[in-house]
This record gives sequence, C-alpha cells and structure tokens, in this order.
Amino acid sequence: MFYRRKVILSLLQSLGGELSKTDFQKHLFLLTRLQDAPSYDFVPHHYGCFSFGADADRGPLIRAGLLDDTDHWKMKTRADFVAELKASDQSAVQRHRARYGHLRKQALIREVYTSYPYYAIRSRIAPDILSEPEMGVYTIGYEGLSLEAYLNRLLRNDVAVLCDVRKNPISRKYGFSKRQLRGAVEGLGLRYIHIPELGIVSGKRKDLDTPSAYNLLFDEYERDTLPGCENELLSLGKLVREHKRVALTCFEACHTRCHRSRVANALQRLPEWDYAVKHI
Repeated sequence: MFYRRKVILSLLQSLGGELSKTDFQKHLFLLTRLQDAPSYDFVPHHYGCFSFGADADRGPLIRAGLLDDTDHWKMKTRADFVAELKASDQSAVQRHRARYGHLRKQALIREVYTSYPYYAIRSRIAPDILSEPEMGVYTIGYEGLSLEAYLNRLLRNDVAVLCDVRKNPISRKYGFSKRQLRGAVEGLGLRYIHIPELGIVSGKRKDLDTPSAYNLLFDEYERDTLPGCENELLSLGKLVREHKRVALTCFEACHTRCHRSRVANALQRLPEWDYAVKHI
C-alpha cells in the first residue's frame, strides 16, 4: 500500500473511523500542515481546500476493502495504521487529534478559512461561514506570561468573557489573583466570572512531575468531579451562546497539563454543541 494511503487511514482511525467528505478534506489538510513532508497537496476549491490526489485514493481503498463504499469516508477495518507511520507522522496525527479532533462541520470549515484564508478564495460558502461571528470556547494559562501579554492574547482572540476555573484564585504573580485579574479584565470591557466548583484543590496538584501523573489526576477529576458540575457546564454553554467567545483560564501554559482541557472536553459533550474549542 502507498504510504500516503496509510496516512489517510491513520487520520480516520484517530478520529473515530468516519468523516463526512467535507470534514475529511479539511482534517486531512490540517494534518498535512503538521507533517514534515505533506502527504498531499491541496488547491482552493468550491468548499475550501481540496486534494484531488486524496480523492483519487478513495477508490483503491474501497476496492481493497478498507473503506465502505458510502458517501462518507468510513473505515471497514480495525487495523492499527498509526503504528505503521514514521515517528514524525505519528506525532503529527497525535497533535492533530489534540488540536483539531473535536471540530466538525462549520466550526471545522471556519478554522481552515480563518487560519488559511488562501484556501477560501474559491469557496462558494465562504461569505456565509466568515460573516457569522465565530462562537466558541478558548482556554488560556498565564504561566510564563506577563499580565499585559495575557490580556493582549485575550483581546487578539476577541474573548468576551473570562471564566476563572481555579478553586482558589490566588497567585504570587502580579495581576493574577482574583481581585487584580478581575479589575484588569473588566477595565478592558470584558466580563470576569469565577467558577470555583470547576477547580481542583491545590493539594492534589502538588508534586506532579510527569505526563502520566497529570493524566491520572485529570482522569480522576473527569470521573469524580465533572459529573457533579452539570449546572456549571450548562451555564458555560449559555455564556457561549450569549457572548460568542468565552475563555477558560487557569495557571499552566500547556492545556494538556491543566484541568481546563477536561472542562473543554465536557463542554463538547453537551447536547447540540457545535462550537470551536481553541487553546491559546
């Protein structure tokens, strides 16, 4: 099998085994942006980025019994194709899933059009997609940032509401204790909300020094804490609908080392959720 087709199957495998035609092209495009040597090239087309080469590879994969012969790109095998990729491409697949795996439909199209506007120049739907205000959730940590750099990041992303998900919003770093942060944020015309119910007690965060230790804590948090926070999650969903752009904030710079990523995951499981999640 051609290596590039293994990349297609690895992408599908990482995203649950099935994508619509439009979502497939967008996800493959975003994956290739993360590869050292892109497996496919793309051109601006009627619905954005399009790879004729990937579309042509669909037939051979169907004939080989690896894809269903349907309108969707749907795998018929449970083989592990990710394991057959080069290490750099395995990493690209993993990073793509973490960064974009939750996106579908309009949220996915908007991500491509706004991040790579060249590929929207021939699109028939670009005016409809880009004229709508982008609604979604952002996550941001203040580790390593000055207060000014942090605030500029919020402003560049047009955040309207900042939700502090720390249990105890106290910081030795200037600007990030609750009173100071609220004053700075509200002084810029943004809204500040503290939701301590979504926090983790500080004692549990001590001595976390490996990815596995973080994951164990956050798995426990997702299992034991978040199920009791349905009202808070529904309130966050309502804030997104009302204010368009809402940011979740805590300390850690990397979202994978912060429980805010698990809050974002929980929001994506809310009924009728179709909004973007970005880690800024």
